Amino acid sequence: MNTVVERWRAWSPAARVISALVGIVLAGNIGAGMLDKVLGGGPSGPSSSSYATSSGGLAAYADLLASQGTAVTRLRKPLDQVHLDPTSTLVLSESSPSPAEAATLEDFVRSGGRLVVTGFEAAFAANLADARVRWSHDGATLLHATGSAPEVAGVRTVDAVGDGSWEFAGEPLLWASGLTIAFAADVDRGRVVAIADASVLANRYLDQADNAAFAFAAAGAPSRPVVFAEYGHGYGRSTGVGALPSHWKGALALAALAAIIAMWARGKRLGPADRDDTVRPPPRVAYVEAVAATLARTGNRDEGVRPVRDEARARLLARAGLPPDASDDEVRRVATATGVPAATAQALLQPAATDDDVVAVGRALASLEEERW
Repeated sequence: MNTVVERWRAWSPAARVISALVGIVLAGNIGAGMLDKVLGGGPSGPSSSSYATSSGGLAAYADLLASQGTAVTRLRKPLDQVHLDPTSTLVLSESSPSPAEAATLEDFVRSGGRLVVTGFEAAFAANLADARVRWSHDGATLLHATGSAPEVAGVRTVDAVGDGSWEFAGEPLLWASGLTIAFAADVDRGRVVAIADASVLANRYLDQADNAAFAFAAAGAPSRPVVFAEYGHGYGRSTGVGALPSHWKGALALAALAAIIAMWARGKRLGPADRDDTVRPPPRVAYVEAVAATLARTGNRDEGVRPVRDEARARLLARAGLPPDASDDEVRRVATATGVPAATAQALLQPAATDDDVVAVGRALASLEEERW
């Protein structure tokens, strides 16, 4: 425990504040998730989705079918990208299919599939039975069952929000004041059940009047699997980070910002890069400064000037054609024979004891470099 406290105290104040902030955010999200699982979340979800528990959702409809032994699945892909089993029932509520999906649905129905559609978007399916059918805003709240179709067996009245009806439809299943709210029609080997008012199947009304009986019968025999199309409600469209809940996205963004601030606070400050046109001292000046630094650091003049003396001596011996290990007497003789001043020759043979000796060695090398042969 003491080690943890010591490490915590060793951090900078900025790092401690950032760490505490990130910890609070993560703890809050984890705690909210646990409470949601324990206590259960409130009604939520998009309207007409079988996942949605809101008043306009179809979660209760899916649960009703499952409780009666019907196999219920959710389809989270575009309809034209999957195989629709013609022995099943597809529920498509308030969802506008693309042209490719509409063509797939027509093939599904004509091959024997059962299609239950709701809302004004259902007009494309209603047209499979009769091209004259049109959706209208006129609606009713108390609907009456009529006819002898299996979809209304045991059904007397159905409640609805009063949003929509069909014009020019055939024999109705549900009607009110001359308005056709739902009808069914055979299309080749399949069947379409078109409901103009989507609230008939919604959670809010499913336990009212005979709504549950009508909804169950509209799906067909219990042995037929029922598939709810969910791609049009937004499910299956997001992957990766996009599929995370919004509060988790916010937490990740805050954590990323905290990490950036921490790196900025802990990072080393560097000066600007050298410009390409920076003026640098010539090599000879740099060398002189290096020798001066050596002399200042060691205090040994002869040690600092030795490389200069060796270079000057080598040049003098090379001029005379003597070997590098020539004696001092030979150096003096060559210097006299070649016209090198005696002071220059003497500077190359004696240790540098004073500043004047150091200067003399430098002058000797300079004079030998300037002469041409």
